[in-house]
Amino acid sequence: MRDRCNQDDKESGKYYKLTSDIDLSSESSSDWEGINFDGHFDGQNHTITFNVDNQNRDVGLFYEINSDETEAAVRNLNVTGTIKGSWTGGIAWSMISGIIENCTFTGSTNAYSSYAGGIVDLMYGGTIRNCSVNANISSNYCAGGIVAELRGGNIEKCTVTENSIITGSYVGGIAGKIDESYDGNMSNNTWPSRYSMSGEEIIVSQDTWNGHKYEIHNENLTWQEAETKCESLGGHLVTITSSKEQQFITNLLADSELESYWIGAKSDNHGFFEWATDEVFEKQYANFADNQPNGDGKFIVIDSSSGQWDDVNNILTGFICEYDTETLRVNAAPFSSQFIEWLNNPEKWENHDNNFSYGARPSPEDISHLRLTNSINQSSFTSSELERKYDGINLPAARNQGKFNTCWAFASIGAIEANYLKQKIGESIDLSELHLAWFAQDKRNGVILDNAGHAKLAYDFLKARSIHTPINEENMPYSLIFDKDKNESNSTIINYLVGRNSDSFDKSDIKLYDAGEVGNIYEDNREAFKNKIKENGAVYVEFYDVEDGHNNEYHSFYSKIDDTSKNHAVILVGWDDNFPKESFDEAMRPDNDGAWLVRNSRGTDFGDDGYFWMSYEQYTQKPAYFIVSEDKRELISPDIKNRNENGKTHNISPYWSANIFRADRDEDIVSLTFYTNDHYSDYKIFVNNLGKNKPEDPGKAETPILSGIMELAGTHTIDISSPVKLYEGDYYSVIMKTKSNQDYDYPTAAEGTIENYVTASVAEGESFFASGDEVPSVWVDGTKVDGGPYNACLQVTTSYREPDIIKPQITTQFIPEANTSENYRFEFNSSGTGNLDWRCADIPDGFAFGRNGVLTGNPKTSGDYKLTITVQNEAGSDTKEFALKITGEDNPEILGKSSGGCDSGIMGMCLLGILLFIKRRSK
Repeated sequence: MRDRCNQDDKESGKYYKLTSDIDLSSESSSDWEGINFDGHFDGQNHTITFNVDNQNRDVGLFYEINSDETEAAVRNLNVTGTIKGSWTGGIAWSMISGIIENCTFTGSTNAYSSYAGGIVDLMYGGTIRNCSVNANISSNYCAGGIVAELRGGNIEKCTVTENSIITGSYVGGIAGKIDESYDGNMSNNTWPSRYSMSGEEIIVSQDTWNGHKYEIHNENLTWQEAETKCESLGGHLVTITSSKEQQFITNLLADSELESYWIGAKSDNHGFFEWATDEVFEKQYANFADNQPNGDGKFIVIDSSSGQWDDVNNILTGFICEYDTETLRVNAAPFSSQFIEWLNNPEKWENHDNNFSYGARPSPEDISHLRLTNSINQSSFTSSELERKYDGINLPAARNQGKFNTCWAFASIGAIEANYLKQKIGESIDLSELHLAWFAQDKRNGVILDNAGHAKLAYDFLKARSIHTPINEENMPYSLIFDKDKNESNSTIINYLVGRNSDSFDKSDIKLYDAGEVGNIYEDNREAFKNKIKENGAVYVEFYDVEDGHNNEYHSFYSKIDDTSKNHAVILVGWDDNFPKESFDEAMRPDNDGAWLVRNSRGTDFGDDGYFWMSYEQYTQKPAYFIVSEDKRELISPDIKNRNENGKTHNISPYWSANIFRADRDEDIVSLTFYTNDHYSDYKIFVNNLGKNKPEDPGKAETPILSGIMELAGTHTIDISSPVKLYEGDYYSVIMKTKSNQDYDYPTAAEGTIENYVTASVAEGESFFASGDEVPSVWVDGTKVDGGPYNACLQVTTSYREPDIIKPQITTQFIPEANTSENYRFEFNSSGTGNLDWRCADIPDGFAFGRNGVLTGNPKTSGDYKLTITVQNEAGSDTKEFALKITGEDNPEILGKSSGGCDSGIMGMCLLGILLFIKRRSK
């Protein structure tokens, strides 16, 4: 294509038409030089798939679009793929003149050096009209939804979708940067609401560290003037609260002009230093020079050469500002091109032909980075142990999805049942496809069962919005709607579900522990998929099912037709390397022998008792696995806590994510659920008990409760051998660090909003993210991340625990003095739980002590007394002595027992007090 279109040595005005979709991935590698185009190119709405990665070249499908004698034009073309180069554009690197019209770009453009644009990188002239972009566009400098830098020309009626993500220094929804001399026309364009039309500079320099930004000011001011100046700029005088931050500031000052700079500390009225913010001075960190502070001044400066601190008078010197509003820049992986196609035309997937219903639709995640290899998961069977033919396990009879688009639910449930039987957990199993198909859906208008779905929708529902378990068929049978008219299906199910929701059914005895997509099947990883089938019982898979591909005589299928509207989900349950290619229709015959044994969802009348053979050469997609286990744990009122109601929607760039939850009861964390986005991902998970007060962030990550390498991408649940104990009212955080060992750039799972698909409810103070390889000291709220908002996909399952009775311990250290002229009241404190009973021995005259631990009275006699206090519960007791000093003038006329009374246990002391009173009066 490149050779035919390149116009360097041909006359201008050549006309080209694209007659079918083409894939240039094989030739658009690191040597791609692009097409210098000076002709007419009509894509006729076909798609070119284009991938290139060359950090030393300026890259686009077309290199330069430039008119000579006639106007160059590129029209009606769809481009999809990943484009990485020095400077990059989705359709063209540069445009000098001509027109780009009715074109789309989906995928990602990434500039290693400077500029990245969705359609064009540099635009000097010409017109871009009626074009659309749905992409991830990233650069270190200029990044724009349509054009990186606009120097001339017109941009009209173009759209950058809300799902697009644009990152860089100059970022704009349409243009990253517009030249000051630009005088063209930009009209009727739309772009994501979170961006402006053209970009403004975001300062990213050497003075940014750990989520904070620092600026050195050489203006000589007093401390108060410096504080006011920093606040006017949106920050504060720097606070240095760790040795790492101190080292960063010292390095930052290495080339500074002045000898010293103000930092944000001053002394209070009592001579103690305090930070200008709410941070605690000295208890966190201090770096005073020897023999400092020595009381010379009220304010602190930092020495620019040594980094040490000194207290000085209010001199004139420079100052350092710190900004805490730096947001975390989050990049998200582009959605799959098929998902974007479905999003723009979902009705296409709801079509039926005369014989079959389908029902598998694209999921958002692009899994092109996943590839199951023969080295993954070979613990059970080696290649030499895998038979040439394997007929699978004895599964239940093939089910029938009937007239509804529910194949995805039948294939998902079928894979779960196969795994259950493969592990020989039980002799039989029959789970409800209707329960999954109904409750997992997004409830768009129309016949809900015709909305179609995918494996990810199934396992996200079973992990994020259920207690990990499907229900038995008898509780919600498919027979309810099988013979119903499609328009009756909704009302039939609604009437059946009166007073019930997805969790109001009796659960089956199994729990979904692991599930995920693993990457497509190729010739060189076929053994790995055989292994998966033999080990797990079945593999979920989707393919383009067209009637012309079926051979009824041999119950076989193979087709070269790509019709995405007839996407169908089934399960692979066996294979035969010697299945003859002659057993497929001659018009659709593969080149080689070999086929997968497939269980369909069209009843036992289809194929061979519901099964058929699919050629190894048939293109399939989205293979997925499901792993279950019998749940024998005796959990009391199990509860799932998460923030991602819809499961994972995005793969994003930070390594760290966290959720904060609150215990509404005494409970134990018994399992953790999380995602990994790539095969062979490192993961570490931490749990922090944050106390009763609402925390500001998830806290530190010190000792992981779980860690390891997860071999397969997907969602995973791991039971905790020693449950984490929580008490009612405790706030706690679940923190995860995950990192791909295969250099995948988006290792963390998140839930966000996808316009016209799903809405994420993201609240402040619940989910947090952080970047960097080190343990984060600064967390960014999921509502404030750049590119968000996002929820973290971390989940806990808890079990109710009967409240523990903990032996009490008196925590009061001393009690205040009393005065004979004042009423006295003091409450003793202790740790411990349950019903606490307080006692007091040696109580002075005029006092009473309650079982609640409160000492009250109206003391009349001064002196020094000793009180013996005891607190007890069912678990034990604690006793402690306290000194009570009573001051003031004695008043013997009205000495006696106070109105509070005495406990019966110390009545003898009260009588003794009365006798002493009488004796004193008789003198």
